[in-house]
Amino acid sequence: CYRYHLRIAEHNGTNDTYNNNMCFNYACYQSMYDTVESCLLSRVENTHLHTGEYPSIVLQLHESNGNSNSTNGPTSAHPDVTLDKDEYLVQPDDVRIEELEIKELKGITDPADRIAYLKAICKEVMDIVRFGCFKLALPPPDSKPIDSKIILKIKVDGSGNYLKHKARMVLKGFLSNLGSDFFGSFAPMSMMTTTRSLFALAARYNLKVWHSDVPNAFVQALIDTDVSVKLPKGIYLDDPDSNKFGNGRIPMLIRSLYGLRSAPLNWSREVNNFFMDNGFTRCQSDSCLYTKTDTDGTWITVNVNVDDILCCGTSDKYVEELRTTLKNKYSVEMFEEVKTLLGMNVQRYEDGSFSLDVTAKIKQIYEDHPMLNQCLPSIYPMTQNTPKDGEPSTALELYIKHNFSSLVGSLIYLSTTCRPDLTQALGRCSRGMHSPTYHHIQILEQIFKYLKKPENRALKLFFRHDGAPIQQHFREISMDKPDLQTIVDPTPEQLKSGNFDPVVTFV
Repeated sequence: CYRYHLRIAEHNGTNDTYNNNMCFNYACYQSMYDTVESCLLSRVENTHLHTGEYPSIVLQLHESNGNSNSTNGPTSAHPDVTLDKDEYLVQPDDVRIEELEIKELKGITDPADRIAYLKAICKEVMDIVRFGCFKLALPPPDSKPIDSKIILKIKVDGSGNYLKHKARMVLKGFLSNLGSDFFGSFAPMSMMTTTRSLFALAARYNLKVWHSDVPNAFVQALIDTDVSVKLPKGIYLDDPDSNKFGNGRIPMLIRSLYGLRSAPLNWSREVNNFFMDNGFTRCQSDSCLYTKTDTDGTWITVNVNVDDILCCGTSDKYVEELRTTLKNKYSVEMFEEVKTLLGMNVQRYEDGSFSLDVTAKIKQIYEDHPMLNQCLPSIYPMTQNTPKDGEPSTALELYIKHNFSSLVGSLIYLSTTCRPDLTQALGRCSRGMHSPTYHHIQILEQIFKYLKKPENRALKLFFRHDGAPIQQHFREISMDKPDLQTIVDPTPEQLKSGNFDPVVTFV
């Protein structure tokens, strides 16, 4: 294989210039990756070394204005990072990626997928380094580096449409030790009830719900312990002072990395400090909800789901301030109306109402478990008939028994997000999570029969300003019970005086 390093001059709006040597220095800017790739392939085709086979393109990421930062104290690029005398903040120049050594790429044979995943790996590593995550330092006594790996996946939106190839470098946090590598791991998680309440609030006041995604959220939080890291094979950090230290300095974390046991806690502290410093008040009932009210009575409320941030409010000024501060603090580029969230597809309609659905998730369950397609469609998630006694005998029943925990876990996600119609039936079969009986298997099979019908699969949870759906429901009830004509919700004082108006009147 051949190693090609390309250096791209700083983009000046006219032309990009390249060195003519056979060994190039590769570039810093991920946005110019396609240009780099085209140039590399062109060089391969035009050189006499080309053999007609796909070469290994080793991309050494390089910043044209990178400077050494081995001095003591805070660095200019990262003022919150302080280095000791013998420590060095890793720069993009120091990154070396050997494509053929990355084991996660070995099983990928499709050239387009391989290139896309290689781009994703390069972007992930460069983003981590750009945030100042690593330093080279002499290992502490009795320090054992924690292994890491690359996770590859194709990211889709709430409707199942392709978004991008994604790579994530994670630590094998189960190898870390309590008391040395971390001291705590608990971090609050927003309740789905809070998220749904935010959509209900937005529908009530006819507001837009804004969504932002913090890039590499965990990496943006500092850690308070000395953690050394063993990088995945194929990814190397070259020490510019190797003549002085030899191979003595090893990569150590300055910031949290995904997989680190304390990473959620560190990020929770970081994001809480961010909102508190910007004048927000933390909710007592859900510590992932923040509010802020102006003197004129306008307000903004923010719901934090790890790296997904939702906000809505009557104060356009506060919304714009949040957009600006997130961009300046965490390099957030995406701040738009919510379309997909936590695997849910979100729609906003002209009348200001919202709908949530998990149609793509349900479809994915049937694709992952083709045996479920043998279910006969049903209009009910649970029947009134008592489950039969006996043992599973059909191929479908045996399959459900062997995959019971996995299937129930998938359905729990659906019911807790926006499918309350599954809750009662799922609650019953969940009692047999670890030792399912034939009764539990029949209940679970009925749920999948129910979800087999396209109209049941595409059900949506709506949030509306008016009460039309509930009014229609009670209107139908009143047809069978003529004595039910009004629904009232009086206060105790009104109830005592008898002076109150009906909330819903059926005519």
